[in-house]
Amino acid sequence: MDNWNKPFFRSMLSESDGNVSSARFCMVLVVIFSLGWVTGLVLRNKQLPDLGAVGGYVTLVCGSLYAINRGASILDHKTQSGQNSN
Repeated sequence: MDNWNKPFFRSMLSESDGNVSSARFCMVLVVIFSLGWVTGLVLRNKQLPDLGAVGGYVTLVCGSLYAINRGASILDHKTQSGQNSN
């Protein structure tokens, strides 16, 4: 069984209607990149970097992606409900 057929992965990367969420997928990529970045810094410098800055970066990027996706979803919902009322 591939991972996409498992409910956890499907719900983690898709919207409530079942479509794949590009924002959620990009957030996963940002987190994986950040983990790799911190791991590379630890291996190179032999000390932990400022994790507050890394956490702020991840929060800012993921929050921005989520806000854009959520705003587009709300706008799309309003547009569809406006067309249905006509």
